[in-house]
Amino acid sequence: MNKVKKIYPAVLSLFGLIVFLTCCQWRVRSYNTTMLALDYKNGFTSRALLGTIYHILNAILPWDLMNYNAVFVFSIVVTLLFLVLIVVFAVTCLKRSDEQLRDVVMIILLLFTAVSMSTFSGGYNFLRVDIFMLAVSMIGAVCLITEKYTWLVIPFSAIGVMFHQGYVFMYFNIILVLLIIRFIDAKNSRDKIRYGVYFAASFVVGSLLFLYFELFSRNSGQAVYEKVVAEAEALSYRGIYHTTLLAHEVLGIDLGDTEKGLRLVNRIQFPIYILVMIPFIVYFVILFSGIFKEAKKRKMGRFKYLCVLAGPLTMLPDFLLKVDYGRWIMCVVAYYFVVLLSLLAMRDTVVEDEIARVNVIMTTHLWSYMLLVYPVFFLPYWDVDISESMRFANRWLADLIPNLYRYVEWW
Repeated sequence: MNKVKKIYPAVLSLFGLIVFLTCCQWRVRSYNTTMLALDYKNGFTSRALLGTIYHILNAILPWDLMNYNAVFVFSIVVTLLFLVLIVVFAVTCLKRSDEQLRDVVMIILLLFTAVSMSTFSGGYNFLRVDIFMLAVSMIGAVCLITEKYTWLVIPFSAIGVMFHQGYVFMYFNIILVLLIIRFIDAKNSRDKIRYGVYFAASFVVGSLLFLYFELFSRNSGQAVYEKVVAEAEALSYRGIYHTTLLAHEVLGIDLGDTEKGLRLVNRIQFPIYILVMIPFIVYFVILFSGIFKEAKKRKMGRFKYLCVLAGPLTMLPDFLLKVDYGRWIMCVVAYYFVVLLSLLAMRDTVVEDEIARVNVIMTTHLWSYMLLVYPVFFLPYWDVDISESMRFANRWLADLIPNLYRYVEWW
């Protein structure tokens, strides 16, 4: 086992690299190149942190980065650095988890790597700010697992929202739920106060920044718009920038009415996706029902596990009001991967026992291990379309049922 543990980081790195090479389409889409043109020199505006970092790199590095080729290289470097973060997170979890469960932890980490690296390696998610938001929460998770530099979760909360204010719905739940867990599990009043303050400060900082960016940071004016457009053209493939992004973020134009057709796609694909994921949902229900029963049996508070289960409810506004269901599902899946792995690394005995029990169920039904291959058919997660498989299912169903979109629109 020790030999396996030593070579596992290298195996995980190679696996992640293979996934990257397999899924990368070697093209940075206009939405993500245009995002780099947003910069705090034009004011403290929404989603401008990534562009500001890119402009700083352009100023201090000896190369001209204000062109598409440089953006393409930057995208590859960022994605591979994210793989390094996955390996760091994996090593942290392996070192601290129960020896008897490390084979299970390794399998879960492989699945997480497959999901995240495939999603962030191509299509509209290549260099999308989502990779930075998840990275911020994963670094925060490492701090909370190791209980080192835990105060960093407060600035991380601000940084996540500065990348994209949608962070408060998408990946902020990882940090907030892990802070609740640390607060509940704290052995003394000093630690309870510390984690309580961290939770309150993180929540307030994230919420205030969200409100500022949503309500006060847009409508920068025509002069700023023309300057940003010029940079977006230079940074984008063949000069084709994303017009609606700049119209929304710089001029403050509401584009909600343009997403009507995309909402219909979401409404059709989502139930299909839930249907095909029933095997995983069954095991998920078995796991959490066991966790709640075990917590009650041991006379432990079940509030902690209720928070773990309910964490992705922060995504409900996005599911109801926005499109991009591929991104929303990625958020939910990543949340449970990171939080459950963190609980195993924190040596939560209830979660350890129930994951071991589910693992026994799977080993007694060998066909269950086929489920480890099953998600590959629905990866990577995309943007509005959940995945290529779901887009195909959508088209097939639309051909099978005449006027399907009209029925869904009426509903």
